[in-house]
Amino acid sequence: MSVANRLYMLLDLVGSKVMTVYVAAIKGRGIAAFYAENGAAAMVRVRDRLFRDDLMVLATDGLPLWDGMADIQVRPAFLRRKQDGVHRDPPR
Repeated sequence: MSVANRLYMLLDLVGSKVMTVYVAAIKGRGIAAFYAENGAAAMVRVRDRLFRDDLMVLATDGLPLWDGMADIQVRPAFLRRKQDGVHRDPPR
């Protein structure tokens, strides 16, 4: 992992482990953020039946966050940098 990526990742010291914040996204829209030890652990979390059930119960604008069929993508969360007074996503 590059130094730049480490600077932009949200990290938290939990016990003796460094955990990364991951985002579950559906159709390109981030719908949940959570800590995981690594990408594999993050994938296990989003495949968990209870997690998926919650996504079908929780709603925004009267619609569930997940329809039970759309793919759920997982990615590390990144801090946004403020540039010229405007928040922007970091370069990838």
